[in-house]
Amino acid sequence: MPVTFRRSHQPPWECIKPEGDMTAETSEELITVLSDLIRRQHCNIRFDLSNVRDIDVVSLHILVLFFQRMSKELPSAELEIIDADEDIRNLFRMTHLDRVCRII
Repeated sequence: MPVTFRRSHQPPWECIKPEGDMTAETSEELITVLSDLIRRQHCNIRFDLSNVRDIDVVSLHILVLFFQRMSKELPSAELEIIDADEDIRNLFRMTHLDRVCRII
């Protein structure tokens, strides 16, 4: 099932809300969305993961690379993950993504 990445602007945040699981099948769309955020130099990015139940290794790797690139290119950037279920929160903790983004 294809996932849709809904975008909205809620000052000061640029919000990304995937509507479905983030898997290798959706990686191209994820890369497109994240590349656009970098290109437009958005500094406050919030990921609403309330509709995501699974993130596979491919999507996780893409997010890691995105967070690393944001830290390097836009050091003042603020990154947030909101409404992720406990399994996804634990995944972010195990991979130390909670050190580069706030998990709410």
